[in-house]
Parts: sequence; structure tokens; C-alpha cells
Amino acid sequence: MAHTKTSMTVAWILALAGLGGLGGCAATFAPPMQSTHYGAAGRLRSGEMEVRGAVNLYLAGTAGVGIDLTDSLKLELAGDAKLVDAERWAVGTAGVRYTFGGKARGDWWAVDLEAGMGAGAGGVRDGDGHGDEGGSPDEDAWMERMAVGAYAGVGVGFHPWDFLGLFVRARVQETFATCLPPTFWWATLAGLEFTLAPVSLYVAAGVAGYENSVESEYGLLPEVGLSIHF
Repeated sequence: MAHTKTSMTVAWILALAGLGGLGGCAATFAPPMQSTHYGAAGRLRSGEMEVRGAVNLYLAGTAGVGIDLTDSLKLELAGDAKLVDAERWAVGTAGVRYTFGGKARGDWWAVDLEAGMGAGAGGVRDGDGHGDEGGSPDEDAWMERMAVGAYAGVGVGFHPWDFLGLFVRARVQETFATCLPPTFWWATLAGLEFTLAPVSLYVAAGVAGYENSVESEYGLLPEVGLSIHF
């Protein structure tokens, strides 16, 4: 019986690990404009702005600033990049985030809506970094591909205590890149956020994927993020 339970546990671990390959050795996609997420909706107080960053399991990351327009509306400028392996990109985005409720309103709940556009370079075609038709790896191809796209998402946050937030998020994106098929990206995740003075740290996990005319892939999406608000 113990041997059976051990075998089942190993099988589940291997099955989950097999989902972890968004863009494996045969990937083809236009790059996402945002590869990580925001964290808990409504974490900023009245008049606050923030500098934030996040990284996910696939070593893709985002760094950005949130500029205060009103207590509910923030202008967000960010850069997103993955510069390892064959799947590489570097893009910049501009967008807005509108928040209902949250700490700025003295509420324990919050809902935010995000939307934006971006441009840069990147994407991958099956064969990049692995040799096209027996040739040498094309590791620099991503820099020659202009990439543009747009994203939209929604988040729900709960703040039962000032130091603790819980949240769920979902986002969709449509991206385009030179010589690559238009790619639809989607993601949904949940997480915990811990706040101490002006610093918030979140950990989250969920499922994400992409679809285009060549292929579709999905996998697990763990990530961590940090925000300094002032």
C-alpha cells in the first residue's frame, strides 16, 4: 500500500511538472506584453504611487511604475523582458489601472480593471536556438522581430488586515510580431500579499497559456512580486 501511494505521488508530481512548459523546444509565438501580474487590487492608499517588479517561473519579468492620477486611476509604465533560452523578448508598455474600493477608500475589498498597449522586439519560431533545417541556431532572431500588442485584465483583492491581502486575477492579451502568427495569451492566478510599511510582497500561482495558428500551449504559472509605494 505504501509503495502504491508513493508511486501515485510521483506520478502526480511528474504530471504537474509536465504542465510547466509554456513554450517548449518547439515553441512558436509572438511575445506577451505583460508576463507577470500586479498582486492585490487596492493596496495603495490615497495619493500613493509605486515602483514595482515581478518575475515568474520562466525567468520572464516586469518592472514598472504606477503614477497617481486620482485615488482610483493610475497611469502605469512598464518594461517586460525574457532574455534567457530561445524564447526571448523585450517590450515596453503604457496602460491604466482603475480601482474600485481598496485602502484608498477605506474598504477591505477592491476590484481593479487594467488595460494597455506595448511595443518592442521578440518572439520565437520553432527552430530558433535549435537550428533551422540543420543550420546553426538563430539565437539573435528575436531582436529583428518588431512586436506590438495590447492587454486587458481584472483583479479582485481582499484586505482582512492591513498586513495581509488575498487576490485573484485574470488577463488576456493579443500580440503580433514580424514573421510570427498573431498570438492570444491568457492567464488566471491567485495569491497572497504581505505588506510592511511601504513594501508589499506577493506570491501567486495559476495557469497560463497561448494560442495561435501554429500551436497552443498552457502550463503552471508561479510568480513573485514586490511593490514599494510612497
